[in-house]
Amino acid sequence: MKCQTLPQVPMPLDPVREEFNFVKRDVPADSYSNIGLPWGWMSIGNPDYSRYSLTERKGWLRLHPTSTPLDAATSPTFAARRQTELRFNATALIDASHLAEGSQAGITAYAAPLNHYDVIIERKDGKLLAKSNIRVGALSHAGQPVELKDSQADIRISSDKDYYYMQVSADGNSFTTLSKMDFRYLSTEVIGGFTGVMLGLFAQGEAGSADFDWFEYTTE
Repeated sequence: MKCQTLPQVPMPLDPVREEFNFVKRDVPADSYSNIGLPWGWMSIGNPDYSRYSLTERKGWLRLHPTSTPLDAATSPTFAARRQTELRFNATALIDASHLAEGSQAGITAYAAPLNHYDVIIERKDGKLLAKSNIRVGALSHAGQPVELKDSQADIRISSDKDYYYMQVSADGNSFTTLSKMDFRYLSTEVIGGFTGVMLGLFAQGEAGSADFDWFEYTTE
């Protein structure tokens, strides 16, 4: 029907690359923007903002793990942006040098607590390992781990609309595919109603921290 509406105001596009530089914002204390993250970054549930910092290491997003995993429908340490296209690359540079034994951090394509695909960096027996994790309902599958020679690595989740690919790179150029999984198992049509897939950074475990230098989201 024809009626008078409010003026149409186009929203700015999210940046392709987020450098995690702290910007003080005059916003309520209970929001991501209060710690310096720009609009567009979201959480699961009600986050504990003390586990997120853009000031402890300048130019980096530091995440402190929590014992709440991604599989829990409460509030893990998790900061994410929306997937907006079928074909994309979501990449981040992680420094896991302060990750404690048994703790994990990484990047995830997250649709729901029991539907997400992850690239995980884990410290185990003193070594840093990269592995994939696929959670689809009651099924949880961890891929064969790859040992990292350095504490820094590029971690990536990409899609060609048929599959999601979990990848890692030691040099930022040559990526190793840890595993791939069908696109449809993260779709609303398969898992039921939700708000769409989120591409997020996370940390889970009991101690330590993980640092992320940047996050880049490119689409075709």
